[in-house]
Amino acid sequence: MAEFDIKDLPEMVPLSELFPTPSTGIIGEKKSYIFAPDTTQFELWFMSAIEWVPTDVKFRACVAVKYKSSDDLVSFRSWHQDYNDAERVIAHMRQTMNGTAEKPINHIYGETISIHKVKTISGNTYNVTEVLPIYWVMMEGATS
Repeated sequence: MAEFDIKDLPEMVPLSELFPTPSTGIIGEKKSYIFAPDTTQFELWFMSAIEWVPTDVKFRACVAVKYKSSDDLVSFRSWHQDYNDAERVIAHMRQTMNGTAEKPINHIYGETISIHKVKTISGNTYNVTEVLPIYWVMMEGATS
């Protein structure tokens, strides 16, 4: 009879990878995030960021939304040659979520590029799904 060695067992896969929660997913997954006021499941997160990435010689904007039903976040990343362009993306999402955008974002279709946890200064831990938008859909002629 062969001896059993625990090293011969396959590596365990976390359940969160097998059964993702709404804000997690699978790297490479493409999906829509809806922001229509009557149906959105998101609210604007209190922080956004613009990062200078010297290796790419570009700015990376990050604007995050939080699921209303959980502490899970979706962080939308976009690349910009100009700092002001990065600021405009963040401002447009803020105006959309506050109901003041001239052309509100209806939905963002994007690809999941990272899934991780973040711990804030206050000690709270959040699941974060980072998404690279493929396209942003805005409502023409919409009034708030």
